[in-house]
Amino acid sequence: MATWSKDFLLKFIELFQQEECLWKVKSKDYNNRSKKDASYETVIGKVQAVEPDAMRDTVVKKINNSRSTFRKEYKKVVKSQVSGAGAEEMYAPRLWYYNQLLFLCDQEAPHSSRRGKRQ
Repeated sequence: MATWSKDFLLKFIELFQQEECLWKVKSKDYNNRSKKDASYETVIGKVQAVEPDAMRDTVVKKINNSRSTFRKEYKKVVKSQVSGAGAEEMYAPRLWYYNQLLFLCDQEAPHSSRRGKRQ
């Protein structure tokens, strides 16, 4: 995967945000495979301007890596808020594009629990 400039990564995040079916679990199109395929093709087309060899797996990896990194930072922020830390002790995110990904905060799909179910 090529190194992306900060400007391009911000544009990528903005484009990703516009394609709600890729991230918004409450969207009616979230489970629509054809809509998702079309959205991925849109994103891939933009990424190929910077990385001509980019394919779907390149875009998916970038999205997943960005989301994972954001989630880790977000958990640290929430944990510091819950702990009752003072304003000076609150965790400040170190991820430079943290604020751009705040739209993902409540978008985690709950995993089905096996607790209490008989097998």
